[in-house]
Amino acid sequence: MKRIAISTLMAIVALTVLSATAMAAPGGNSKGKALGNSSGNGNDPQIGACYVTPNPVALGAEFAINGSGYAAGEGLTLRIKDAQGSTYLWAVADVDGDFTTRSRVFYRGTNTVSVYDTLSSKLLNACSFESY
Repeated sequence: MKRIAISTLMAIVALTVLSATAMAAPGGNSKGKALGNSSGNGNDPQIGACYVTPNPVALGAEFAINGSGYAAGEGLTLRIKDAQGSTYLWAVADVDGDFTTRSRVFYRGTNTVSVYDTLSSKLLNACSFESY
């Protein structure tokens, strides 16, 4: 059996999701909001917003990652970095540019959520939450 690199697998999943949503969702302009000063390097968090509820989160409990201000139908890759490494989730912004996805907390400490555009891998925004 031939092995497939994780980046190739992520790209296939992202394109499948984006293809399906592109046909279902109307196009739209990004409602991105600047969050702080951008150095112009294309990797500064500056588009959309994200937040986690509840915050803080009890160990083993479910939490929601919420976002707004993204382009309608935009595919998003969410990287959740915790004390043990990273977990990846995917979401698609709805017609209003909002998304919500859920996961569970498995380690105590500070967790960082980075929101990337799935196609370009550009970092759009980041937020953090605590787990206990």
